[in-house]
Amino acid sequence: MSEKKQIKFYVNEEEQLRLKRLASLRYMSVPAYTKSVALGVQIHQVEEIYVENKRIDASDRELLEELVQREQKKGYIRVDMEFNERLIQFAKKKLAE
Repeated sequence: MSEKKQIKFYVNEEEQLRLKRLASLRYMSVPAYTKSVALGVQIHQVEEIYVENKRIDASDRELLEELVQREQKKGYIRVDMEFNERLIQFAKKKLAE
């Protein structure tokens, strides 16, 4: 078995945050993500959405918090009809803005 080697590289703070975000969107660590990309593994690129200084009203915040809670409990988002409808209405509202 061959000996493992370490490779280091430096990024600025903005690049570091972007790598963390991209890795987390794929449920990967930053080292695993960067290694996969560097080795040419086909990774589906997701669209990044930036939100800057936007106010979130109470009902929207509640929906987003519930979404995060559902994901954290089991590692996936459990869907029910009522929650699905609220999520669709939220998406339509945000897309109309």
